[in-house]
Amino acid sequence: RDGSPDAEAIDDASAYATAYAYATGIEQESGGDSATMTLTNHGDVSATATANAVAATRACAWASATGVYQEADGDGNNVADTYNDGSITASAVAGATGTKAYAGASATGVDQYGYGGVAQLTITNHGEIAANATSTAYGTELKATGYAEASGAYQYASADNSTIDLVNSSTISAIANINAYGQTSA
Repeated sequence: RDGSPDAEAIDDASAYATAYAYATGIEQESGGDSATMTLTNHGDVSATATANAVAATRACAWASATGVYQEADGDGNNVADTYNDGSITASAVAGATGTKAYAGASATGVDQYGYGGVAQLTITNHGEIAANATSTAYGTELKATGYAEASGAYQYASADNSTIDLVNSSTISAIANINAYGQTSA
């Protein structure tokens, strides 16, 4: 893929507040008798999800971002292949402020799943794959809870016969940051 597909979602709320934001740069899903997906990236793919919840009482915010998502779920042979010599980034930021607050963020650079009779998952990286997840929760009177998870590359196969390959000659990174500030517990 050449170019720069970007995805951004922002959700702000006030009162009793809940905010959810999900973003995916490129998503490929295939099924049937067999599934074959190939993604070649020479440019920039990015997904940014931002969720903010501010409330007088309880606030909950969740943000999830995935740069590339591939799911091969056919009955027979299933192939998911990502080749990257450009940049794939996923950034998820969640913030919550209330008397009681929860903020969670999850980011994955390349996410691959394979099922069926045979599953073959391959990531070849000669560029940059990055995932950054940040959550910040402020509990103004009670507790605050934060959660952050980041994976540069995640591959999962559940088939009768599975092969998972990852070849990296450059950079794959994952950063997760959590901040929780509460009055009674954090």
